[in-house]
Amino acid sequence: MHLCFLKGGGNDSAFVSSMSVDLVSRHLGVGDIFPYVQLKTADGRPRAAAQFAGQPLLVHLCATRIRRSSDKSALVSHSALEPGCLSGLVEAARKLVDLGVRLLVISPDGDQTARNAICSQGGSETEVVWLQDPMGTVAKMFNSDESGATFLLNENQRVLAIFDSRTLPLNGESLLSAARMLIPERRFFESKVHAPVLRVPGVFDPDCCRKLIEIFENSPHEASGFNEQRNDGAPVVFDDKVKRRRDFVVGAGTPLAEQIRVIYMRRLIPEIAKAFHFEVNSHEAFKIARYDSEDKGFFLRHRDNTNSATSHRRFAVSINLNAEEHEGGHLVFPEYCEAGYRPATGEALVFCCSVLHEARPVTQGRRYVQLAFLY
Repeated sequence: MHLCFLKGGGNDSAFVSSMSVDLVSRHLGVGDIFPYVQLKTADGRPRAAAQFAGQPLLVHLCATRIRRSSDKSALVSHSALEPGCLSGLVEAARKLVDLGVRLLVISPDGDQTARNAICSQGGSETEVVWLQDPMGTVAKMFNSDESGATFLLNENQRVLAIFDSRTLPLNGESLLSAARMLIPERRFFESKVHAPVLRVPGVFDPDCCRKLIEIFENSPHEASGFNEQRNDGAPVVFDDKVKRRRDFVVGAGTPLAEQIRVIYMRRLIPEIAKAFHFEVNSHEAFKIARYDSEDKGFFLRHRDNTNSATSHRRFAVSINLNAEEHEGGHLVFPEYCEAGYRPATGEALVFCCSVLHEARPVTQGRRYVQLAFLY
């Protein structure tokens, strides 16, 4: 079954309402990738937040106030940023210098008043990257145009935390402690052999993972087949000497399918575009699967696009739902190395469907996983 990533669907259901609010809101939230936006500096040079990837960022979106122009012919936006708030942000960034954190401020008008205030307090405006967003578009994207907000981004520009600007000046220690907890120290090391796979942490949050497992257990699921590796349109084959797994296929157009699609769009598809320079437009039906230790659940070495029925597939996605509750079940890519990949709960492993791989037997417990084929 082939479905389109560019087509929307329904948003509300019992499943959706039980999920984290930031995952179903039209606004971006914790776990999502900060959007690629190109803005201008105060002197008119184009800059994008993506240019600062590779280091953690504190991104402050200024609250926006709308007023009439002097001749009352147009609406003009300007920043509502208080200089004291910005001074607090600068001080926080200074205290996080050991983690390499940089401060980026996005405001409608460049905040010359606030910048002057920083300089008058002994600070330097060069410590801050200033970007102008005349219409407050980025703040609106995060539903922060009226109150403003500060975002903590990791090196890959994923949102780790959101701080309310109205409480930030009084609660700076919370920002500092959260940043130190969420941004681990990174050290240079020499890489050894590695398969051509992409690991994307935090695609599903823990509550989402638990809910998907519940849905699997409360829904009809059946033994999983596979397409034989040959050139014709081979029918699905069931052979427990090759594969032992049970699948629940998520119905097309259901609220569950839409919820997974939205999460993929916000947290996974941008990573695939960046890492593999490939635009994902469609996907096969999503699956939730279970490998049981009772029958040593496994899937022998195979490729995922070896006949006419599967040749359209480009990337496979495997997202662990309960890594802490089972042993074994590692994914191995034997053409490259014998390393076993065991993503954390909610973490996605993405790889090209033409790469040989296998799922090693589960030796204890049950391994739940959400699966997809993208193209």
